[in-house]
Amino acid sequence: MNDAEDVELVRKCAAGNTLAFGELVERYTPQVFSATYRILWDREEAADATQQAFLKAFENLGSYDERKRFFTWLYTIAVRTALNAARQRRDHEELDEDEPSTGALDHDGLESNDRQRIIRTALSRLPADLRAPLVLFHYDDCSYREIAELVGTTEARVRSRIFEARKRMKKLLERSGYERD
Repeated sequence: MNDAEDVELVRKCAAGNTLAFGELVERYTPQVFSATYRILWDREEAADATQQAFLKAFENLGSYDERKRFFTWLYTIAVRTALNAARQRRDHEELDEDEPSTGALDHDGLESNDRQRIIRTALSRLPADLRAPLVLFHYDDCSYREIAELVGTTEARVRSRIFEARKRMKKLLERSGYERD
């Protein structure tokens, strides 16, 4: 994936060649879906957010700055779209924070899928404004500066959110009976 090729495809699309945007969609769908999924932890919602992100990108191609990487611009749109979807879901959903623990889990007996499920469940219980920076930091290896740009806040706020997210994750995982090595 070449930045110059991306810019050329954006230019073609701006000139009326919508098939050029289809090439960008095909090129970046896996990465965009992955980003939205790690924020939403729901395949259908992530697929919807992915489509919305590409639609927003298409509608706003005029605001794309060719001096910057297209993927970074698109990724920012995708992350913000997923965060908005997560906030809307949280507004419509009542989570019982006092849900009783299912009992201690034998860490040695847990399958990898069980561990992942427990971690995903705990992540899904975090508010989107804490989950996104944590996911971007640990799964996408983004720097504090990059996360700040992606979510539209300061580096100090990102550090604070990641710290708070880790603290809450620890509590959620302890309540589920999950113990680390």
